[in-house]
Amino acid sequence: FIPVWLTSDLFGWDPANAARLQAFLILFSTIGMYLLAKTLINQKFYALVAGLLYLFIPVFYSNAQHYSSVRSATLLPWLLYFLHPDIIKKSKWSLLFGSLIIFQSITGSYPGNLIATFYTSLVYILIICIPNSKKISQYLKYLVLMGVSGVLMGLIRYLPVIQLQESFPSNVGNQAGITLYNLIYLIFPFTGENLP
Repeated sequence: FIPVWLTSDLFGWDPANAARLQAFLILFSTIGMYLLAKTLINQKFYALVAGLLYLFIPVFYSNAQHYSSVRSATLLPWLLYFLHPDIIKKSKWSLLFGSLIIFQSITGSYPGNLIATFYTSLVYILIICIPNSKKISQYLKYLVLMGVSGVLMGLIRYLPVIQLQESFPSNVGNQAGITLYNLIYLIFPFTGENLP
């Protein structure tokens, strides 16, 4: 996660700097929510209210000790912002920053939040983005380009697990290995080794 890397290299990683980074990420999410709301409703006052209200979502306070959950909530408004057809097609910088947000969401988010982010983004694209896109084929082309580049960068987190699956014991129902059998857990909960 790039902000953690920069903070630890520049200032050292200690509880005070971790808390400062956490506070900065929450502020960063507020700016993202403001921009997202301004894109959706185009009224500065309501966008400012949405941004300020986002400061008080429960994940920032009830799960403050779980950095990866806070990071997920921090990056979600930015992800939705860059997925919007008016923003993604605005410039090549939007594609770059959107790809970086996807990359950071993959590397910095808790896996459960990452799955929820995927579903939220999919519903957002289907219900809001595609109907509001004037040229759907061009929007989908940009979306695929941004998504694939972000996922490829994000493989830095999951590629070692995929390549070293044989190192995981197979007789204990280990969920760390990624196989086709595990894909069913995107829909159903893991309730036992033989019963998804």
